[in-house]
Amino acid sequence: MSPVPHDLPISIPGSIPFFTVLLVVGFVLHIVFVLLTVSGAVMSVVTEAVGHAKKDGRYLELAQRVLTATSVNKSLAVVLGVAPLLLVGVLYTRFFYPPTVILGGTWLSVIWLLILGFLLLYAYKFSWERLQARPGVHLLLGVLGTIPFLVVPMIFVVVMGLMRRPDLWMQTHSFVQAMFYPTVWPRYLHFMAATAVFGGLLPIWIAWRQERKASREKGGVTRTSPEASVAGSETAAAAEAQTGGGLEGALDSRWATGYGLRWTGVALLIEVVLGLVVLFTMPGSVRGHFLGGSAFSTLGFAVGAAAVAAALGVVYAARRHPRPGRVLRNLGIALFVVVLAMATVRLQIRDVEISPYTAASQPSGQTAGP
Repeated sequence: MSPVPHDLPISIPGSIPFFTVLLVVGFVLHIVFVLLTVSGAVMSVVTEAVGHAKKDGRYLELAQRVLTATSVNKSLAVVLGVAPLLLVGVLYTRFFYPPTVILGGTWLSVIWLLILGFLLLYAYKFSWERLQARPGVHLLLGVLGTIPFLVVPMIFVVVMGLMRRPDLWMQTHSFVQAMFYPTVWPRYLHFMAATAVFGGLLPIWIAWRQERKASREKGGVTRTSPEASVAGSETAAAAEAQTGGGLEGALDSRWATGYGLRWTGVALLIEVVLGLVVLFTMPGSVRGHFLGGSAFSTLGFAVGAAAVAAALGVVYAARRHPRPGRVLRNLGIALFVVVLAMATVRLQIRDVEISPYTAASQPSGQTAGP
């Protein structure tokens, strides 16, 4: 007997394709800022730790600027997450809500975990100057503030994974048990690698903004394009040297761009390996859907893979001449295509996995309203 409730006359007050498109668009907007938030928190802590270990002010300056950007990104991530979560509840009611009830305590803990993470990251940010003489205490604040943003994605991976496996509902009794179901850890690690990929954009964006500002101040330019933003790098580097790389000095834009490229490049290679692990830990029937079984699904997978290759090409080409504006534009476009393709593939994986439990004509498990 199927554990999925079939006696609920639930109807969707609108077009299923329309809500599906909204779900993909809303998820893409949400996940971009989630990736930037998680990576920003981790990068701030790691970069500050490296800065103190090497006694290099460039790392400390970059860590502080990344943390400032993360304060904005985390708020946008939460706000933009409301729409896709509601749309999942509408389109997949009978599949989404049972796992949230089975893991009710853990699911509700997302609220206080996010609140705790917000408060600790704010404490980490606003104690930056005060605790520079006590770096260990300051880094501890950063680590404690980052942990909730590492735990919450695991909760979502488990719940969304369990939603696709109704056959496991009756035997699931705890979150820890569900954490070790097949594909959970590969999917989680794949997500974490994606955060590092996007995290590399933060130093590049910071470098581009600084060069644009330096170019305006130096040449009296009121507006510059990314391609014309290179002129300020020497000015920034000179200021960096004069201040000894302290927190009040200008950041070396070329160095910051190279730092971001290293994060993105290494993470992309790890992402490719983990992506293959995720692919080959899927059930054969699902995997085959994306390897020629369905033209649309295979196309989405191929587009995502091609965009990853393009992103790697951008990173490789920028190694010797890292121009922040050009790198930010080209890498940003490639990674946006990756996210869009993977969001579409993710939706198709979900529909294929739940298809045995619902009518073929209603892949979302719902009934369209009048």
